[in-house]
Amino acid sequence: MLFLRKGHPSILCNMDALHLLSWNVQGLGGQAFRRVKGLVRSDLGTSNIGTIDILFLQEHHLCRDRIQKYGSILPGRWTHFWVPAFGPNSRQAGLCIALRQHLQSIILSAGTVMNKRAQFLIIKIGCHKVGLMNIYAPNSASARASFWSSLVEYAGLADCWVVGGDFNMIEDASDRLGGTTTTISGGEAKCWDSFSFAFGLLDLWKVQSFSRIQGSLNFSRSDGSVVSATLSRLDRFYASSFFWDAGGSLGIIPGSTISDHDPLKLNVTFHKKRYSKQWRIPTSLLSDDSHRMSIVQIWSNYNWTDDCLFLRNMVDAILDTKNFFINIVSASVYRYNSEIANLRRALAALQKLLERNPTSSMLLSDLQQVKRSLKEKQQAHSNFFFYRNAARWSQKQDRVNKEFFNQFKRKYKPLSITSLKRLDGSYTSDESEMRGIVSDYYHQLLSATTFTTDSLYKKQDILVTIQRKITNEMASHLIQPFTSQEVLSATKSLGKDVCPGKDGIGVVFYLHYWDFLGPILTRATNLIFSTGNMPAEWKEGIIYMIPKANMQYDEVSKWRPITLLNDIYKIVAKTIAIRLRSMLPSIIHDTQSGFVQDRSIFDNIFLFWEMVALAQQNKQQMAVLLLDFEKAYDKVEWDFLEVVLPILGFLVVPWITGVSALYRQAMKISNHW
Repeated sequence: MLFLRKGHPSILCNMDALHLLSWNVQGLGGQAFRRVKGLVRSDLGTSNIGTIDILFLQEHHLCRDRIQKYGSILPGRWTHFWVPAFGPNSRQAGLCIALRQHLQSIILSAGTVMNKRAQFLIIKIGCHKVGLMNIYAPNSASARASFWSSLVEYAGLADCWVVGGDFNMIEDASDRLGGTTTTISGGEAKCWDSFSFAFGLLDLWKVQSFSRIQGSLNFSRSDGSVVSATLSRLDRFYASSFFWDAGGSLGIIPGSTISDHDPLKLNVTFHKKRYSKQWRIPTSLLSDDSHRMSIVQIWSNYNWTDDCLFLRNMVDAILDTKNFFINIVSASVYRYNSEIANLRRALAALQKLLERNPTSSMLLSDLQQVKRSLKEKQQAHSNFFFYRNAARWSQKQDRVNKEFFNQFKRKYKPLSITSLKRLDGSYTSDESEMRGIVSDYYHQLLSATTFTTDSLYKKQDILVTIQRKITNEMASHLIQPFTSQEVLSATKSLGKDVCPGKDGIGVVFYLHYWDFLGPILTRATNLIFSTGNMPAEWKEGIIYMIPKANMQYDEVSKWRPITLLNDIYKIVAKTIAIRLRSMLPSIIHDTQSGFVQDRSIFDNIFLFWEMVALAQQNKQQMAVLLLDFEKAYDKVEWDFLEVVLPILGFLVVPWITGVSALYRQAMKISNHW
């Protein structure tokens, strides 16, 4: 449910931080509970209620009927999970977890355990289950021992936990000042160790990655007079390793007016990802032949004999392939993280046991063994990336250059659009408005003018100058079905390291399984070419905004859009382009020296110097006009080209319809800027 706002390596969500508050309110169910309700709001106001995401309440003393009358104790929209009080006149215990209503959609289940002294919520974040547990422990040691033992069975409900509440005991002598300093011991200590080990818990008060909130008290409960008070830290937050790595702050907030317990606030700060990395199939998985049978089976499940369903089946097969590899990667990452978490859990438990039994040689030996295992796991993980990068270096002829060093030291250069200039010259920092500015700019820049009969008439003076370039023999060759060798050559020409698009299926995948995918790709290319229809999913692209060098970043025009297209789209487009390439010299005029085979853009530079030399030799005046069309290749009017191509001699069917399949109804996804 709750945690994260943008970015933990294994659990994803749109949060940067999580704010929790645990408070033993010591009775809200008296005659004046409506007045107390106002006091609760007042006390929570001192804890900065606006930043609280989840609230744990203990000992509210509200029966079921009063809960229905009570309503929300918090301003704003919240979802409450109440556990009614029990005992004579409902004067014992009572729990509640309240969370902001926008988090409700990720709740999987909720439950109450151990005679209404504990409640839990299980939530779904990404592919992980996260558990929250609110506890009001019994007062006696024997009852607590049974209580801790009974909770162990619930550890498997979630992958990671945060447990908060009133524990009614102290683990360490430093948790109490004054009175007796007896810590947990005997049978309860064993049951507590089993509970904390099963859940992988550490006291966040003693975790170095959590600092103290400014103004925090050292103890949450005062028992006795001001002169001879016993101060205790009975209210605590425990969490598993996921939270240790995240870090944050923790503090006991002073100023409670209705309880002898002060509220405990926990702020968890999650690490942000610098920028989102486009997913692709890891090359190491393709080299593992154990996955081959699974891939063959995925593609064999579809009917490849029906032309009407052929392309749709390809879309579904590519999606199934992507999900197959994502599941493998996720399982591998989850397995590694689970092994590391289990070792850290064992390490924490052994360190705790050693504090109580410092002379135990067996515990010391076990501790050293766990430390070695943890180090070996982490070292093996580091070695994998080292040798992978070393292999890439050797493949590139052992070049010790900037590219080599960047393989071993990733440099993050955080760069984002924080503000944009409006048309009137003012600036905005609102994200939704900036997205609108970017969208409007490129919609206007990349949209062709409406091509009508009137506009065609105005261009007749241009069209009459165009001569037929394509002979009947050339046109006949262009419309021949593509062969498997042509599609293979086009696929190889793209390069294995080309960045894939949204589907993450790279060229290397198609080449690796070419023996059975080759005929399917060839037939798909011919179907698209002959029918003029390409699945919309293949024309989807992810637009990345790349800044131009040494430019201000507050204008959209200073950013260069790079679109990552799916490799299946690139293969079809490249196959068509290669067939046309040999005919370009006879179609395009000699003065167009760039982007044509056996021509060079430097030809015009040499021609310019020859003209200058000739003018100087003949003592003639000379004028040079240089024109640069803004976004020239982005402003191509496709409708006009479809009028020009038949004049040049291209057949409307299938050549023009086949080419138009590449750009008609193109879809772009613009979310990485």
